[in-house]
Amino acid sequence: MDVRRRPWGLALAAGLLLAAGGCELPEEAWPPPPRDRWEKRLIEAARRHVNQYDGWNNVAWVVERHEGKWRVQAWQIVHPQNRGRMRCVPWAVRGLIFDNDANLVAYRNYL
Repeated sequence: MDVRRRPWGLALAAGLLLAAGGCELPEEAWPPPPRDRWEKRLIEAARRHVNQYDGWNNVAWVVERHEGKWRVQAWQIVHPQNRGRMRCVPWAVRGLIFDNDANLVAYRNYL
């Protein structure tokens, strides 16, 4: 066995474990809470549009910066007894794109 290769292999394995497991939120912490007043404003604007177009009331919201605009993900909660992402299903999600003035640019049935 070549002793010189072993430390690199251990470092690589440790790095992969940290990258794979350390970047995710725990299921209980999903969706993340709004970070500031701006994200709360975007969620309120998205709430009005989702209620108008789809009639969803029980929704989990995720706000992110996307291609120079703001994307609000609206996940319909269909299994409220579950925790985290397990409350939602992938076919009941909407992607709302807002400009920097909180004007709706696009309403999509996907992310």
